[in-house]
Amino acid sequence: MSLVFAAVMPHTPLLIPNIGKENTAQLKATIEAALTLTKELEDSKPDSIIVISSKGQMHPNGLAINIYPDFKANLEIFGDLVTNLNFTGDILLAGRLREKLENKTNILLVTDEGLDYGSAIPLYLLGNNFRQAIVPLTVDHSLPIKNIINLGKDIQTTILNEKSRVAIIASADLSHKLNKKSPHGYSAKSKKFDQKIIEALKTKDEKTLIELAEIAEEVACEDLSVLSLFIGLLNDVGLEPRLLSYESPFGVGHAMIQYSQLDH
Repeated sequence: MSLVFAAVMPHTPLLIPNIGKENTAQLKATIEAALTLTKELEDSKPDSIIVISSKGQMHPNGLAINIYPDFKANLEIFGDLVTNLNFTGDILLAGRLREKLENKTNILLVTDEGLDYGSAIPLYLLGNNFRQAIVPLTVDHSLPIKNIINLGKDIQTTILNEKSRVAIIASADLSHKLNKKSPHGYSAKSKKFDQKIIEALKTKDEKTLIELAEIAEEVACEDLSVLSLFIGLLNDVGLEPRLLSYESPFGVGHAMIQYSQLDH
């Protein structure tokens, strides 16, 4: 099997010390979980990492694949003028994904060396010291969740035919209305929403993800599409889930979930 590792990771810029400053300490559990993920990723020895984000260039009613040989990322949008990241792009894997999917959904090939922050922050947390090539994906959140899950299954068939070892990262925050500290306001439905979505991610429960789409906007969860594509990708592949952390000190739910081979 070529799918050797997967994880759900948050992308709040407060996890970056130059941005979060004293607030970063309030995300201690998330940062410690990232250290665990870093070791597990290294041990699983992937050749490529597919990163799913909602912050990249989006293709209406479809999927965007960023094909570029050398990605650069910075966090200047958040006032961090110091952090600069570099990653190699996996053009061959990106091309094979496009060939597999072009008759199943709308595909946009993006050639942009600037890696979006939704992809860059999880990779930063994983140490930024790996040599794996990356493939950034962005899925249109306006697509029906069921369609997105099925799209993930289509992507999976390509990955499972790969001779190389592939890891998947879903860059996603959960509800943005968990308490009054949230800049999006408060929703009494948010806590239960996060509980249900975490359980669905652990059990790979597609039905619950589809049902949660009804209130995703109300609780300000912008990344249900990312998580749905991710769950489609993991369909019946035998990776064991483990919730490493969940916290929401600023009113936004941040979950770290690791998926590893049973015999890993």
